[in-house]
Amino acid sequence: MKRGKSFKKKAAGPRRDELPALKEKPFAATDLAALSCLLLLILVAYLQVLDFDFLNYDDIDYVLGNEMVSRGLS
Repeated sequence: MKRGKSFKKKAAGPRRDELPALKEKPFAATDLAALSCLLLLILVAYLQVLDFDFLNYDDIDYVLGNEMVSRGLS
C-alpha cells in the first residue's frame, strides 16, 4: 500500500465548468413593479396616522398615582 494517495471517492455532481451561468439581473421588472405597489399601499395605509393625536387615557393616574405600580416588581 502506497502512502500519500487518497482512496476517497469524489462526490457525484456536476463539475464546476458544467454549472449553469447565473443571471446578472437580481430583480426582474415585474418584481420591481410588485415591490413598488406594495410599498405604495403600505405608505397610503400608514399616512393616515399622521393626523391622529397621542392617546393619554389615564397614564398619570395609573402610573404615578398607583402605589402597586410605583413599587415595582420586587
